[in-house]
Amino acid sequence: HHENEKNFDLGVAFGSWLVTVIHAHLNARWYAEYGKHLVAINVDKKRRGGKRYKWTCTWRFRIGLVLYYLGLASVIYHDHIMRTLRPCPNNARYCIPHAGLFQYVSAANYLSELIMWAGFAMASWGPNGAFIFLISVANLIPRSASTHQWYLEHFPGEYELLGRVRLFPGIW
Repeated sequence: HHENEKNFDLGVAFGSWLVTVIHAHLNARWYAEYGKHLVAINVDKKRRGGKRYKWTCTWRFRIGLVLYYLGLASVIYHDHIMRTLRPCPNNARYCIPHAGLFQYVSAANYLSELIMWAGFAMASWGPNGAFIFLISVANLIPRSASTHQWYLEHFPGEYELLGRVRLFPGIW
């Protein structure tokens, strides 16, 4: 073990498990019982001639699906960047990522995950999507602030010159 390294936190593991169980339950309930919008929706007769159309043809579903898969691809890409950082120059233990969205933000992997879950929330248009998106927002925004602070402390002077923000490019 390294100095100042924290041990495994059982509370965090339990919390993660609980979120996963709740999300799975909401998904099952929404799609099995309340997600009738996935099959067809009755629309205003004046607008669509009383026809029924599939949820998969709506703009919310299509934009949500695109956002979800763009976010997922971005998560995979930015996680790959993080995994392949080592070996660091001069045998340093840590190094700064410089590719992809890491050029703009300290937590590109978290930003990618938020995009992914925002897409899922939009595509599902139910409490299951809203739940996982809001849980991710509540978890990843504070973590991105901690990550940014960590880089500032471990790479003083150097990291500030990069001009990166915490999570949202050009904003925060």
